[in-house]
Amino acid sequence: MTKFEDLFDRVTRGRLDEMKKEYQGVSELDTVDRQVTRLIGSSEEIEDLKAAYLETGGSFDEIMKHIPHSTID
Repeated sequence: MTKFEDLFDRVTRGRLDEMKKEYQGVSELDTVDRQVTRLIGSSEEIEDLKAAYLETGGSFDEIMKHIPHSTID
């Protein structure tokens, strides 16, 4: 019998952060005096956002519940 651990990679904080960056399309730009983080949005995230908008009737609070890694900052 195959163990769960043999089928999937271990979940770590670092791996979750990496998945979030991939999903959100984050790119970091270095400038002379500071680092700037820019959110671009992967095609998957954009499609999820469109679907959530239609499904929730545009309710921001409900949309946030549908989008992985979303926060209100």
